[in-house]
Amino acid sequence: LMPVGKETVKYEEELDLHDEEETSVPGRPGSTKRRQCYPKAIPECLRESYPRPGQPCYLYVIGMVLTTPLPDELNFRRRKLYPPEDTTRCFGILTAKPIPQIPHFPVYTRSGEVTISIELKKSGFTLSLQMLELITRLHQYIFSHILRLEKPALEFKPTDADSAYCVLPLNVVNDSSTLDIDFKFMEDIEKSEARIGIPSTKYSKETPFVFKLEDYQDAVIIPRYRNFDQPHRFYVADVYTDLTPLSKFPSPEYETFAEYYKTKYNL
Repeated sequence: LMPVGKETVKYEEELDLHDEEETSVPGRPGSTKRRQCYPKAIPECLRESYPRPGQPCYLYVIGMVLTTPLPDELNFRRRKLYPPEDTTRCFGILTAKPIPQIPHFPVYTRSGEVTISIELKKSGFTLSLQMLELITRLHQYIFSHILRLEKPALEFKPTDADSAYCVLPLNVVNDSSTLDIDFKFMEDIEKSEARIGIPSTKYSKETPFVFKLEDYQDAVIIPRYRNFDQPHRFYVADVYTDLTPLSKFPSPEYETFAEYYKTKYNL
């Protein structure tokens, strides 16, 4: 499959390579003025493929390698680049049916071009009801709370869906190079305050806030001063220890970070 750009469409129009259907609707077929419907297809390997207790499962590893890092001249904010292959943890796909071989393909992130691979890790194993319920809860949490793809008119029923599979975290086992399902990580997320919203920790003169660098390295934070209904989550890419609340703010609208937070959030 090749992408169809404006040049291709213009070339086809010049050579009259597509048949015009008789219609009174103006506009070129496929454009916003004249949209065309098509049947939505689901791969057979994903139909009725949601894992069930005691039934054989297939575990696939979603491999990610930073093949073309973002060049310095395009990294305007001087963000630190994080090659995903440098961490032991990754995502996987759990299904009840085998997935055919899929060629490697690129995705483009803030760090640059990342090559994705889908590889079979193991098959024929079974999981208990409790394990699958934990996996299902995390799967829903990823798509509803983190990616926010859940819509009000949709109901999460993976066992009844036309296309069903689980996305779950994997990690190396016992300091080896063998990847497996990271149940401990899922249990930690279940226990985390951040899973259900803004942490309830309060600070005062008696219990002041104490900054610890190790708490913010490779961490996700939730601002408690905005978006209470749907709090945003931010990954801490780096910690600048040379900055203070009185440091110059990057936008000319405010002089310092302190002025920004006082004006914007009354902090």
